[in-house]
Amino acid sequence: MKSDYKNWLLENNDFLSHLSHHNSIIYLYLHDVIVSLNYIDALEENEVDSDMREIFDTGYAYIYNYVSEVSIILKNYFSGDFHEFIKYDEFINYYMYVQEIKDMLIDDKVYNDIVSEQFEYILDSIDNVIQKKEEMDINLIDDYNERMMSVMPMKKVYLTISEIFAEVVDRLKI
Repeated sequence: MKSDYKNWLLENNDFLSHLSHHNSIIYLYLHDVIVSLNYIDALEENEVDSDMREIFDTGYAYIYNYVSEVSIILKNYFSGDFHEFIKYDEFINYYMYVQEIKDMLIDDKVYNDIVSEQFEYILDSIDNVIQKKEEMDINLIDDYNERMMSVMPMKKVYLTISEIFAEVVDRLKI
């Protein structure tokens, strides 16, 4: 798995460097995952226990899928124009965040018609803004958050992979 990650990182280094250089919210969202993966990758095999292996596998699968989806958005919506793409990075990142929460709700079998209506509204609205390259109203994110919170089950706290990896970085002191 480590060699797959190294190859993936090499293939995506330019894209990740561009995101970092432009202080992209997308890069900031992925930063702790990357730091954790690089830390574990640098360890000797005998230093990697089963928990670290699970952290590595989860992080690698996540970043692989996340960057793949974001790259598709760059290609399909912006014809590969990175500078046009970066103008929408906050909305793109938020779209990915909402999708991640949606997937967790589906996995927990609490994604019902009421929840679906709000989540699909948010995802469609963001998709329209990005697809049509409309003027972005950053206040929409506040509206989206309110819509999401109004239908989310309150019995459970849903942490995104990015939030979990922020804790990993803190616990490993890296």
